[in-house]
Amino acid sequence: MTRGFRCGDARHYRRALASSAFLALIAAALLPAGAFAQETDADVIVAEEASLPDPETFYQAGLEAEWSGDYAAARAHYGDGIAQDHAGSHYQLGFLLMDGLGGPRDTVAAREHFRAAADGGINLALVPYLYAYDDQDDPELEPDPFIAARALLELSQRDLASAGDTIMFWSPPLRRQIQVYLRDTGHYGGAIDGLIGQGSLRALRAFARSRTPLPALPERRFERLVISANGIAVNARAPIAFSAIDDLVEARSAMLGVSVSEADDGVWRIAHDGDDLLYWRRADGEDASRFELPGKPSATALAIGSPFSTLTEEDTTACALRVAGNGTYAGFYQRRCETRIEGVQLVFHAGNGPFDDLDAENGVAADPFGEQLTAIEIVPPLALRLADGEAD
Repeated sequence: MTRGFRCGDARHYRRALASSAFLALIAAALLPAGAFAQETDADVIVAEEASLPDPETFYQAGLEAEWSGDYAAARAHYGDGIAQDHAGSHYQLGFLLMDGLGGPRDTVAAREHFRAAADGGINLALVPYLYAYDDQDDPELEPDPFIAARALLELSQRDLASAGDTIMFWSPPLRRQIQVYLRDTGHYGGAIDGLIGQGSLRALRAFARSRTPLPALPERRFERLVISANGIAVNARAPIAFSAIDDLVEARSAMLGVSVSEADDGVWRIAHDGDDLLYWRRADGEDASRFELPGKPSATALAIGSPFSTLTEEDTTACALRVAGNGTYAGFYQRRCETRIEGVQLVFHAGNGPFDDLDAENGVAADPFGEQLTAIEIVPPLALRLADGEAD
């Protein structure tokens, strides 16, 4: 990302300080005796603020120090400018903190300064701000496509051309989240596929011109992982397809700390904050949705679409059967089964309604037929359930 530095005039900065001191001495000499005793606290505050140099002088001094390579001095000058809420000082200090120039690297503070600069009226500050939340490669950054996409939408309303200039750098999670936001605000009706074409661009332009309120940010808390034929979904978000393995590997931001990595040849590890959740075996010519749970005592693969009858007693423990719908007709059965891994549930569906299988005398549904595994739901933390007398 580029930064436009301007060379400041340090002499102007020094002259401003000297002039302030000189004027203060003249004013003191001209005041009548006892005048100071009549000052209020408010008068003192106003006088102190009036005696401060213009924050622009600190900013210019910081630019000059930065241009000369004295980044520590630049940090100090920008800090003085920031003390008077100078947006440009926030902007420049953000880069120094992000790059670790003139002192320790502090990515959290860098983001805050970029945000403050944008709030102070510097539209372009939203560019490094959104990049700081979209960088999928920097190990010191925790990307967040929700914040990045929201910042992009904000930039589009302030400066649509600058927002368009960032397109080539968008990560797959950011592209998808932009489409989700545009869909949720009623501007986009296409697929959530991360492919930014004319439909997505028209929607972005329409959003920018409509002045639609920016979307609210969701809570960043991992509560549930759902594996289905559609892919991997965190909480209630749209799933990421298994076929898009590159997107899955890069999508740690969209998955709130859930990561996908290759643990072995043809075996992918799905983990959260370093703890294994699931192993996904993807071999040539096989169904891409076959999984194994860590610590699972049975070698049975959990394949999406597998019949309920193929599971062993070791695979599941208690199951609860529910008939969906109301009245005397139900569109499907749903069976949720606990597993030997606490925190993991298997969800089965059967398309047959009760019809003649419904015992009219007591209203109890007969066993469903054709049940298939449709989802694996994981709610961390996981723990292996031990049977009576079984050693850990």
